[in-house]
Amino acid sequence: MPQSLVRNIEQPVVTKLRQRAAALGVSTEEAHHRPLRTTLSDEEIATNLKFHQHLLNIPKGEEGDDWEFPRIRDLPRQIDL
Repeated sequence: MPQSLVRNIEQPVVTKLRQRAAALGVSTEEAHHRPLRTTLSDEEIATNLKFHQHLLNIPKGEEGDDWEFPRIRDLPRQIDL
């Protein structure tokens, strides 16, 4: 698992994180992770979605509605096999 080291954090910030960890009943490390996850969650979700999840997020029109990708049906295509 990747690690990150943050140096020179102000003492009041460290104290507040330790107090928050104690109040939540989690480790100090987890108390550090949570604000980072919350802050970055929208970006992470956008970049870490699997392809099928992106497809499922496409807004659906009415059934049979092809307004997003109109088909040209009046031009037959010649296919050489």
